[in-house]
Amino acid sequence: MMVVLTLMHRSGFGLSFISLSVVLVLLLLLLLLLLLSYIMGGIPIGKPT
Repeated sequence: MMVVLTLMHRSGFGLSFISLSVVLVLLLLLLLLLLLSYIMGGIPIGKPT
């Protein structure tokens, strides 16, 4: 994985695309975690504690 990233970085191809996809994946993971904790009742969203 790192080799591919290094090669792309050296050729200057798809750098912004890689960083964009990484940010998108991280955001999706965060949303999934929030949704899971909300479903499990871990985070009382809109509920009085």
